[in-house]
Amino acid sequence: MKKAASFSLGILFGSVTAGTIALLTTPCSSKDMKLRVADSRDTLKVQLKDIKENALNVKNAIQNVVKESKETFSQLAPEAKASITNFQEDIAPHQRSIQNHLAEIEQNIKGLEDKLGNQQKKETQSS
Repeated sequence: MKKAASFSLGILFGSVTAGTIALLTTPCSSKDMKLRVADSRDTLKVQLKDIKENALNVKNAIQNVVKESKETFSQLAPEAKASITNFQEDIAPHQRSIQNHLAEIEQNIKGLEDKLGNQQKKETQSS
């Protein structure tokens, strides 16, 4: 939001500076100059009013998006929690089964290691 405000102020000051330079460098009578300055001032006022309205519209739009996001999140959060809970309940038996298979595999590996160790001892003793 600060960048948008800085940008808007830059445009505003650039416009004022350009208008002032154009008015001061153009040869004309003082009456014409006064009219041009008055026109420029009125134009500047209209532009400032437009910028202010646009900034207010942006602010309101952001507030609406934040409000809608909060509402949507508050509605979806319980559904997401329920889905996660259901998923965890669904996969629990599979997790236990996998853990049991892993335990069996570990026991088989330990048994094979023991057998291999015994065979190596026998071979070293017979040598």
